[in-house]
Amino acid sequence: MCSINMAFDDSVINPAIQESLPRGSLVTTEALFAFQNDESPKLDLWNLHEYGESYNNSFPVKSDEDLVKLVHMQAPTTQESSTQPSTLFKDTSLGLLWHNGIIFQSEIERLNKKYNLDYKWDTDLLHWIFVNRFEELGEIRGSFACVYNLPERGVLIFRNETAPLYYGRKLISSIKTSESPYEVTPGIVFSLLRIGNAFYLEEESRFNLSESPFEF
Repeated sequence: MCSINMAFDDSVINPAIQESLPRGSLVTTEALFAFQNDESPKLDLWNLHEYGESYNNSFPVKSDEDLVKLVHMQAPTTQESSTQPSTLFKDTSLGLLWHNGIIFQSEIERLNKKYNLDYKWDTDLLHWIFVNRFEELGEIRGSFACVYNLPERGVLIFRNETAPLYYGRKLISSIKTSESPYEVTPGIVFSLLRIGNAFYLEEESRFNLSESPFEF
């Protein structure tokens, strides 16, 4: 299982990262988000970097208070995996998707056949469905908690009922902590806004949830 943590500063994100280590950390990616503009609470990607297991989690020199950091620690769960986030074969116009969860190989094969696709990585397949078949997102048999970034839409977060994702005023995390005490409601896509030094979730859309996400 992978982990996702997002926060404004090291004092909040570092304890969450340490607590997330047992979930897996073979590959780590760090993304930094900044305000789209002075009048918008929406965030957009500023920098993206990949690390191995020797992750040095410290903010860069650029004014820390203007940045939000995302750290994704990856423990591959399918036969073929790439480094998060998914860019759908480097087509960044379709956004970036970070995925925590697992879609089993038999379900990847079923979905590829249904949509006439040939994706090997579950995150790319999930990304394609989110962009092209959003109304069928909840039918996926598996687990997913995701962060999605598209320039004109900012940062979105969503999950189904079998993958954890929690939030608080200063932390978005795969684990429940004192800084992320609230569960993100499954089946809802939220726009993640930063107002001052606090996160706010604003509902954007909904998708139906499968009654048996792990039934094969």
